[in-house]
Amino acid sequence: MKRLIYLWLPTFPVDQIARNPIGRSRYKSQKNNNSRPMVTFTSTKNGEQKITSANVNALSLGIIPNQLLTDALAILPELGLYKENTKSILDALTELRATFERYTPWVSIDKHGDLFEGRYSWGVGLWLNITGCSHLFDGEVKLIESIFSLIQRMGYRARAGIASTTGTAWAIARYKTDFNKNPWYILQHDEDIHTAIGNIPTAGLRIDERTVNALRQVGITHIKDLYKIPRATLVRRFNKTILERLEQALGQQEEPISPEKKVPKFTERLLFFEPTSLQKNIETGILKILIILCSDLAKYQKGARRLKLYLYKSDNSITCIRIGSRRAIREPHHLLNLFIQKLENFHFGFEIEAIVIDVSETNELTAKQNKLYPDLNDKRLEDINKLIDKLVSRIGYNNINYLKPLDRHFPELTSKKIPAIAAPNKLKEAWKKNPSSLPRPLKLLVRPIPIDVIALAPDGPPASVFIGKKKLKIALADGPERITPEWWQSNNFHKKTRYMSSNTRDYYRVEDVSGKRYWIYREGIYQHDKTSKWYIHGFFP
Repeated sequence: MKRLIYLWLPTFPVDQIARNPIGRSRYKSQKNNNSRPMVTFTSTKNGEQKITSANVNALSLGIIPNQLLTDALAILPELGLYKENTKSILDALTELRATFERYTPWVSIDKHGDLFEGRYSWGVGLWLNITGCSHLFDGEVKLIESIFSLIQRMGYRARAGIASTTGTAWAIARYKTDFNKNPWYILQHDEDIHTAIGNIPTAGLRIDERTVNALRQVGITHIKDLYKIPRATLVRRFNKTILERLEQALGQQEEPISPEKKVPKFTERLLFFEPTSLQKNIETGILKILIILCSDLAKYQKGARRLKLYLYKSDNSITCIRIGSRRAIREPHHLLNLFIQKLENFHFGFEIEAIVIDVSETNELTAKQNKLYPDLNDKRLEDINKLIDKLVSRIGYNNINYLKPLDRHFPELTSKKIPAIAAPNKLKEAWKKNPSSLPRPLKLLVRPIPIDVIALAPDGPPASVFIGKKKLKIALADGPERITPEWWQSNNFHKKTRYMSSNTRDYYRVEDVSGKRYWIYREGIYQHDKTSKWYIHGFFP
């Protein structure tokens, strides 16, 4: 007989915040999150703010889901408030679903929950099909005890129902359990479903609130009240959904629960006949695995971006070697070369018994039509990508960088470094969209050097420059080029170099008598009653 567990997580959003306080609260202190009353809230289409979930302490003080936030604050002004993050909840549920696959491979997120209908997350839950699995845990009681022990260690509170139909398990989990004495309810095989769910309110049939109110108006408040009404009358007076839900709960209509579709995992292993420490044997084994992995990736039109090589040694230790590629790739020999670079200075110590390669990150990589006349630019770009892969593998991920243009005014803020292996291929086009009308120095100083300047006119170009005790006589000067800060930025946004004021700068390109060229600027607009500050910011070739 089919057996199902419905695991209801009514306080899941606030439990998630209590485990990892990342939401925004009205209060600065995040201590004692487990003991203070907490709620999550969201804004409705009408502009109202409603409670979406509440922890046990808030529930005990009269705060309930779907309550207006203003009403809740009137009851409990010191209530901890957190904005609900639907994506974060779904991600955490997906992770929790994968965790419970240790009990059964048939685990699914409850799609009836209000979270998926865009209202509130009081309906979060998981389905577990335990048909044929309970005997592995010495019965259903031991199985549910193990589940609750695990979920409590993870910091969540739950209630559960076990029955032979989906509708019954859902109803008894919500209406025949509590957090204290009876966190779960098991409907035995020989118990009558009609009797078990008869006294449960009609909302236990997973019908919408409008239908529940319509039933209440005609005196139908419990599921047993529906048993006496003819099926045709029920459909004609209300709708077809209520009949479907009733028959699903009673086991008269099948309701399939499908497990989540798993993302294909690209992992292969190779066991050696005898432990080996010869690098040639290990490289041959790596190549065999890479050929299989690239073939599997091609079936799904994927390419590898990040790979991990696990070396299992005879002393039971494991060594992990990581490589990455700038673009999705399915070339076994290129990937092998990246691993070889990592293995060149690697001391194996004990002999290797097995190797495993896991593709930890993939991107789409569809087949391309070969050109009759190959484009030299495409070949050049491919060679550059392979060179970057090799340099990153040898030198390190953060040691090979590109400059990404930014729409800023001050020179030191017009670009930022990003790892070359993660840089987009169209970075060159991005620089073309941000051309500078005036020449810029080849070398820009991270920290401008303070200098002293003598000018023939108070607000004119420099005639002599003093760098410490060294004097530079200026032969040519071009400028000024006035650069002002963005008015919408704060005044202290220069801290990545050193604190510099957000004053306007007048830049000059100057050349001394020996032919060396500099980029210097005066900070602030010239004022006759104040001494101007000058800096060297770069050097021209």
